[in-house]
Amino acid sequence: MMTQRRIGVYGALGGLGQRVVEGLARRDMPVVIGGPDERRLQILSQKLEKRGKKSDVAAAPIDAPDELDGMLSGVDVLINCDSPFVDRGKAIVEASIRSTTHYLDISEEQEHICWVSDACDDAARRNNLVLMPGCGLRFGLGDLASEIALANAASRIVVAYAIPGPSLGFGTRKSLTRILTRGGSTFVDGHRVEKRPGIRLFDVPFPDGSSKKGVWVPGGEAITVPRRGGVTTVETCLVSAENSQSFSLPLLRLVPSLLRVFRPSAAGNADSAGSESQERGKPVRDYLVIAFDPKNAAPHVILRGSEPYATTARIVVEAAIRLCEKQPVRTGFIGLADLVEPEEFLDSIEVDICAPK
Repeated sequence: MMTQRRIGVYGALGGLGQRVVEGLARRDMPVVIGGPDERRLQILSQKLEKRGKKSDVAAAPIDAPDELDGMLSGVDVLINCDSPFVDRGKAIVEASIRSTTHYLDISEEQEHICWVSDACDDAARRNNLVLMPGCGLRFGLGDLASEIALANAASRIVVAYAIPGPSLGFGTRKSLTRILTRGGSTFVDGHRVEKRPGIRLFDVPFPDGSSKKGVWVPGGEAITVPRRGGVTTVETCLVSAENSQSFSLPLLRLVPSLLRVFRPSAAGNADSAGSESQERGKPVRDYLVIAFDPKNAAPHVILRGSEPYATTARIVVEAAIRLCEKQPVRTGFIGLADLVEPEEFLDSIEVDICAPK
């Protein structure tokens, strides 16, 4: 009799971590909830048990390798939701490799993604493991959008994210601070190059035919997409979603020169904690992921969805379950499009592919 696969969630007590645990429970997947605070983990486990959902608790501080290894014993796939990943991700990735456990995380920090790619790929391949950082809305959907663009013979790709305020929690704001002050890698003219912090703007085509300014950021797509070949340029930018004050304001506080790009609308109110933007008194939760040609601002593909946090949870839950169900074709450091077929996967996580105008 085959043993049922188990999925671990580290950082299970955070808002997104709890969404991931709930998503796995709804799919009746055996789940191990991990983190440093055993008392709070037990409370979460008891809440699941009252609803007839089984979970195991494995308390493990980030600085205790033996306890991390114990947490991963018998776990087939680990989803890491414990940000910021530059500060806290290394120990979890290394524990996953030691424990021969597939690893996914929701990082939006290119520095962490680059470290996994450059420092851990060989060890993961030797152990027949998948390491997939950046497996959330950013930059997982951008990886899928880029793969669709590649299938349509695109060679120059910029991925733009227009996401309303709820996606900007504390960890994200800390990551954005690093992004805007440290710079990072990008892929231009067939080469991965390092860029210092600075304002670079793109004209981003929107579904209604309008154009908005996007600000370059170091994205995960510049690391994952060129490995598949066929591209000369892969870059990432952030653009203010329409009427999305709560997306704009945290960026404005980080870099005053971004005032030229991210202008809050006149209506509504927003706070630095990422409150929901408002449009005619109703929360705006829709987002766009736009892959386009930077030379002529022609869209390759546009993805549309709602509820950014829920989307990220659906992505990592679905990807982890598929890793449990079937041995991946590629191992080592990979992007989401190396694991799944883009169109089918997008449909499964309730993200629409819009026909560009």
